[in-house]
Amino acid sequence: MSAPEQTPRSPEAYGVIRVQGSDATDFLNAQLTRRVDGIGAGASALAAWCNAQGRVQALFRVARAADGEGYALQLPARLVPLVLPRLRLFVLRSRVTLEAASATAAVDRRTEIAAGIPEIYPETREHFIPQMLNLDRLGAIDFRKGCYPGQEIVARTQYRGQLKRRMYRFAGEASELPLPGTRLLADDDVSGTVVDAVRDEHSRVQLLAVIPIEAAPQSWRLEAGGVPLELQTLPGEA
Repeated sequence: MSAPEQTPRSPEAYGVIRVQGSDATDFLNAQLTRRVDGIGAGASALAAWCNAQGRVQALFRVARAADGEGYALQLPARLVPLVLPRLRLFVLRSRVTLEAASATAAVDRRTEIAAGIPEIYPETREHFIPQMLNLDRLGAIDFRKGCYPGQEIVARTQYRGQLKRRMYRFAGEASELPLPGTRLLADDDVSGTVVDAVRDEHSRVQLLAVIPIEAAPQSWRLEAGGVPLELQTLPGEA
């Protein structure tokens, strides 16, 4: 996969999909990697929606409505027209409605990247299984819940020790902010994929990338321009 063309990146707008109806909770429990019935009114939690191959189609910040009626799924606005029609295919006879909200939402990606919270964009949709994005460590996967799209693959990866790649945080002095999907290279031409990137308060690039676990100690660089990257710790790591 070639690196995306490096063009200036605009701040990402966020949208909301509203899920309402008497079957809203059951519908989301059957689709997402975690249960939503434990989310309190006005609270939110991270959950993934996967395809049948266990690849993440979208990451939702699932919020329970303040009145307890229905849910709001927050995601990058560019993903809404891609995700909403496919999610509606699973409604079938469920008493639930899914609609795109007109209002946009705000997400502080600088803070989230520092905390190791990933994001999925159109460029990286269906590229990663949930554990590659550390969603098991972030509490976004419930391995005891019932079936959801891709559940067998996600569970098999967890219990058979088949995970070969994980997400790590890096910092560098790149003049251009890497786009999602940009390649990283290490020694021996091992490659990784940028999940998301921001500039910190010192104008350095802070990025999350999925790379081979065994290659994490190697020297990494951005493919475009060969910019060297420094491995950073994530919360909870020594």
